[in-house]
Amino acid sequence: MRYLVSVISLLAFLPFYFSAAIPLGPNKVTCVAKGDPHIKTFDGTSYDFSGHCTYDMVNDIDPNHGQSRFGVTVDNMYRRNEKNARVVGFSVRANGHTVHVTGGEDGSFIIRDESRTEIPQTGFPLKHGGIDVKEDEGHLVFETDVGVHVSWNRFFQVVISLDLDVVDDGRFVEGMCGDANGNKENDLKTRDGDLVDFDQPNKTEKQIIEEFGQTWSVENTCVSL
Repeated sequence: MRYLVSVISLLAFLPFYFSAAIPLGPNKVTCVAKGDPHIKTFDGTSYDFSGHCTYDMVNDIDPNHGQSRFGVTVDNMYRRNEKNARVVGFSVRANGHTVHVTGGEDGSFIIRDESRTEIPQTGFPLKHGGIDVKEDEGHLVFETDVGVHVSWNRFFQVVISLDLDVVDDGRFVEGMCGDANGNKENDLKTRDGDLVDFDQPNKTEKQIIEEFGQTWSVENTCVSL
């Protein structure tokens, strides 16, 4: 019964890739967080998770020094009378600089820096530290020089693209997007590095996924219901 993850069909995810606005190649993998939310990891595991916090999707770690050059988080929130939380914002961090985006229901958005100061939108492309922001076919695309890129459709879909050179260079990645090592079987690990066990008595698959996801929540970001 191991890995009885709620599998969302491949066809449901194909539109994500065709509308991602990030060029894909043989040396890149993508992770998708969409809607309420459906998540597909770098290695292709799909699951549903409806937490109401900010979550670490991917961080890179240097095993020798423990330093992280980049990270991406997503913000999940309940809208109006909806039963499930949705992706309503995200952050991209690269080499000490961060841009945080909060989206509106009408496709509007606000961009802030690491101090949460609003960055004036005087037109694109826009640059903040090592993060370049541009428009591409209706999407906002966030590019960095450290191996991670993000495309946002201005509503509820975030696509994270990872250069596999990051992993090949001896670093590793972790988070709700998995470890990008080409193996689905070890995708779902908690923040402490424990592999999720789906053979837990008296717990549903949904409860197990919720417990896993909450280990990746960012401190003091959860909204009380």
